Amino acid sequence: MKTTQLILLLLISTQTLAGGKNKMGDLNLTEEQKVQMQTVKQNMKEKMEAARVEITAQAHAEMALFLTAEQMEQVKSRQEKRMSRQDKRSEKRQNKRERRKMRKEKRNAE
Repeated sequence: MKTTQLILLLLISTQTLAGGKNKMGDLNLTEEQKVQMQTVKQNMKEKMEAARVEITAQAHAEMALFLTAEQMEQVKSRQEKRMSRQDKRSEKRQNKRERRKMRKEKRNAE
C-alpha cells in the first residue's frame, strides 16, 4: 500500500512540476506568491526524490531475493548509469534556463 501511495505521489508531483512552459504566468502571481510557489515546488521535489530512493531500495530488496549477486551488481550499475545521464540532462536544462533568463534580462535592460 505504501509503495502504491509513493508511486502516485511521484506521478502527480511530476505532472505538477512539469506543468507547462510558464504556468505561473497564467496565475498573475505577486512576487511574494512566486517565492512561496518556488518553496512549495522545492519541497515537492525533495519529497519526490526521497520517495524515489525509498521505492528503489524496496525494489532492490525484492530483486535480491531471486537475483544472483552478479545480476544485482548489473542492476545497480545500470541504475547508476541511468541516474548519471539523468543528472547530465537536468544540468543541461538548468543551464539552458539560465542562459534564456540572462538573454531576457539583457533584452529588458536595453
